[in-house]
Amino acid sequence: MSRLYLIPSTLVIFLLLLPSITLAEARTYPPTANLASPYNGDSFYEGQVAFLYAYGSTGNGSSITQYRWRMRPTGGSWTNISWSYSDYYSFPSLAPGQRRQTYELELTVWNSYGSDSESIQVTVVRDYESYYYLKDHLGTVRTTINDQGNVVGYDDYYPFGLAMPGRSSNSGNPNDTYKFTGHERDDEANLTLDYMIARNYDPIIGRFLQIDPILHEQSPLELLEMEPRLLSNSSYSYVFGNPLRLIDPDGRCPEPADKEGTVCVALFIQAENALGLKGDNRDFSSSSDPEKSRIFLHIDVENQSFTPTANPTCTTGGECKDPLSTNVIDVAFGEDGEFTVSFSAKNSVLPGPAIDGEINFTPDGKGGFNTLGNRDAFPSAEAYFWKGGKPTTLFQRTEKTPFHLIPLWINDKWKK
Repeated sequence: MSRLYLIPSTLVIFLLLLPSITLAEARTYPPTANLASPYNGDSFYEGQVAFLYAYGSTGNGSSITQYRWRMRPTGGSWTNISWSYSDYYSFPSLAPGQRRQTYELELTVWNSYGSDSESIQVTVVRDYESYYYLKDHLGTVRTTINDQGNVVGYDDYYPFGLAMPGRSSNSGNPNDTYKFTGHERDDEANLTLDYMIARNYDPIIGRFLQIDPILHEQSPLELLEMEPRLLSNSSYSYVFGNPLRLIDPDGRCPEPADKEGTVCVALFIQAENALGLKGDNRDFSSSSDPEKSRIFLHIDVENQSFTPTANPTCTTGGECKDPLSTNVIDVAFGEDGEFTVSFSAKNSVLPGPAIDGEINFTPDGKGGFNTLGNRDAFPSAEAYFWKGGKPTTLFQRTEKTPFHLIPLWINDKWKK
């Protein structure tokens, strides 16, 4: 017996479409790349480590078969940096003199049916830059250059430390406050004061704002022996009014600038006057003012150079004349660290014999010098070797009388 079943038309349509629906669900698509990164637009220091993570990337129905991370500077060429799902990466170093560089970071993923990429931008910056500070003989930084040799800062000063208008700039280190002779300058409230440890200094007036504390620590006799000018000058004065040659490291007592590893030689008249001429009126001192000597030499042994000073001759009546151009002050350097100081100088006011002499300095093998001298026994002579911030006395020769300048008199000779 036959039976006939009636099937609704909608069911027939459904059965007819079923094969096509099954085929559509079986289709696959290219993957989707997704940088699971909060770094977009961020900045990183050169060498800083970042975590690369492809979490969120999907194969869209099939497995991802390959990952590629790469990076390039803006407008530059790509560099592959990883082929992993996740990885650690150190950002590259910048070129010398370069401060920042923008990069494009890209992730690409593949499956069997194609690929997809996503990229972000990051900036690599330099967290430091090398600067070189060029100082003058007083220890004042005058010029700042970077590691490319470019000038990024400069400062010019009046003799007592006031900055010259329009002649100071420091783009490389705009917050630098260490100025004149290396001391910190306080511009708070526009006071422009230099902090010199023991007291504050005002470069506008060239004076300290407090008296020299050493006056409370030493007796007058001790001060007279140490440095007579501490008693004869104002206790507020700066370096006895000689800022081109002297510095004040801690606001207490001046000393020669740029003295490390140098030898200082001085010829001076201890008496206040001699045969109608003004003397230097001082005793032996390792921190003597070159202007308080007849002849003064600052000898840079390592660089085999020297700076001579010959001061004017003055009568007790106040007449002064500059040194004669025929005077000779010389230093001859040897190959093994030895050197010889020679001098022949006449005073420029009264006729008379010259101050003649020759002094040999030979390394003693202990970091100092032995000396061998042959000179006129007038005036007094002294020499000091500065090392480790302290002076070592090489010799101190007390003057006789001005008549010892006459060639017939016996010279002052020694070996030490």
